[in-house]
Parts: sequence; C-alpha cells; structure tokens
Amino acid sequence: MNKTAEQQGNGETLVANGRFWLISLVFAANLLEPAVRDIPLAKSIHLWIVMFHIPAFAFAMGYYAKNFTWNEKGVGSLQQILLQYAVFQTIYSAADAFVFRTPDVLYSFFFPFGLLWFLTGHLFWKLLLLPFRKIPAPVLTAAALGVGIGLAAMTPNWLGLSRTLVFFPFFLAGHAFDYERFSRLREHRFAVPAAWLALSALMVLAFQGAFDVSASWWYGNAGYEQLGASPLQGVLTRAAMYVVSAVGVIAFWFVVPTKRSFFTERGKLSVFVFLLHGLLVKTIVWIGVYRWIEGDAWAPALAAAGVLGAVLLSHPAVAKATRPIVEPNPESWRRAFAGLRAVPFSNKR
Repeated sequence: MNKTAEQQGNGETLVANGRFWLISLVFAANLLEPAVRDIPLAKSIHLWIVMFHIPAFAFAMGYYAKNFTWNEKGVGSLQQILLQYAVFQTIYSAADAFVFRTPDVLYSFFFPFGLLWFLTGHLFWKLLLLPFRKIPAPVLTAAALGVGIGLAAMTPNWLGLSRTLVFFPFFLAGHAFDYERFSRLREHRFAVPAAWLALSALMVLAFQGAFDVSASWWYGNAGYEQLGASPLQGVLTRAAMYVVSAVGVIAFWFVVPTKRSFFTERGKLSVFVFLLHGLLVKTIVWIGVYRWIEGDAWAPALAAAGVLGAVLLSHPAVAKATRPIVEPNPESWRRAFAGLRAVPFSNKR
C-alpha cells in the first residue's frame, strides 16, 4: 500500500469510528429529549450533545464527499439520497399520521420529518460543493451564509434549507480535512488530553446552564425573529455558537480512536441506525414510557440506551434485512417500477 492510500485508509477508519459514536449520541439525544422538561440531568446531557453532534456528523459527510464529482457515480449517489428521502419521508409521515399522531405536524415532501432534513441537507451540500470548491475561503463564506439565513423572512424549514446552510461550514471543513496533518497534530502529547479537557469544559458549561437557549438555536431550524432575537442578537449568538460547536467538533475528532475495532464496522452501518432509530423513539414515547420515568438516575440510563440501540441497529442482520429501503439501488428501483408498468391489468379470472 502506498503512502497516500495508507493515509486514506487511516482516515476512513477514524471517520468510521467517529460515525459510530456520533450516531450513538444522536440516538441518545433523541431518547433524552422527551425527558428534558422533567429531568434536569437529562437536559444538561442533551445540551452538551447538541453543542457538537450534528456539526461533527456534517464534518464526516464532508470527508466522504472528497471524491464527489458530477459523473455517473456522483449522480447515482444523489439519486440514492433522493430515494432514501422519498421512502422514509413516506414511512415516517404515514406512521405519525396513523399511529403516533404528533400534534401540529405538517405532512409534506417539502418539509422533512424530524431528522430527515439531514438527507436533503446532504443532497444540497454535495451540490453546493461544485461552486464552493472554486471560491476562496469557502468555510468562512459558508459560515457567513449560515449566519445570514437567520435573517431571512422566508420559512427556513422548507426542505431543511436553514439547517442545510447553518451546518454547511462543517461539511466543507470535513471535505478539506487533511488526515496527515491531523495525525501529526494528534501525536503531540498534549493534544488528546487537551481535547478531553475541551469536551469536559463544554459539559461543565452545559451543566451550569450556559447556552441554555431554545433547542432551535442549536438545531438551526428557525430564524432570529422566530427565536425572539433582534437581527444583531441573532447574528452574534449564532457566531458564538459556531465557535462553541467548532471547539466541540475538533475535540471530538481528536479523541476518536484511530485503530480498527468492533466500532469501525458498526460505524460504516450508521445510516441504518440514523434512518431506523426514530421509529423506535417514537414508539417508546407513544406507549407512554416517559410517563413513569422520573429522577436524574434515568438520564445516564437513557444515554446508555442510545449506545446500545446503535449497536443493535447497526447489526449486520438488521442491515441485510433493511438494505433495500435504507440503501436503495436506483437502478433496481427503476427496474421494479418498469416491471409494474409492464404488468397488464385485466378483469379476466
């Protein structure tokens, strides 16, 4: 293996490991969220997670888009994202409309259900790569767009546009990630301890109630006016939150193991956890589990359940059973629809 290939392989291992822990944090955050009003510790842990977990995931997606080009393979990847979105927007909307019945939900393909905005975001991020590769200071330019979208009078949730732009700088940072430079920095004896210290400091801030603002600030899914902030307050707040998230993202990737392990292969299957875990969380809420959960002791239990759930949903057996809808093959779907159109309809018995 040549040096470049070896570096790429090591980078792939790092990001795969990170994806497992990130999807575990996503699962944990979604299990904690229904309890944040009643359990103070759940609120603190949830706040700590949302400070950096979505930006860090966007970073990972940017890394995987390093070789994205407008060729047959690139177009195929976009088609797969569109299929994933169409399938799971239908599944989640139907499940909510007929079973979970969440109040005030708008069922529309133009308004992604819950975390499905990440699919539309991923699609737009890849498309935006083409022009952003050609401009100077792309990350700073994207950050300016992320700050500016909060000033828009339009509904920012349309196709997840607000979130797409808010987290786009982290996607671009992942796209520009240089594993060789990263590994040299990580070899410094104070690098990893400093990263743990930074994550611990963010946790202390979360437990002290710092940055205790509406979750929509961290999710990036609302404009400044909707959040009750003046334009200046909104711009300054989002800029400050970018700094906090950047610290969390950098620290997170410094503490992620770089060696292959059990979590490496599970991390490669994180998309299965991402697209399926919401149904489990919705079911847990629907059957009333949170009505008898009380006390801070439940907070770490819910967080641990997120990790366990990620292990279970990333099992190869789950991947094999659900791959046709989680990782749809555009060509297979085209053939299936062509076959349906070719079936003659007749009243003959």
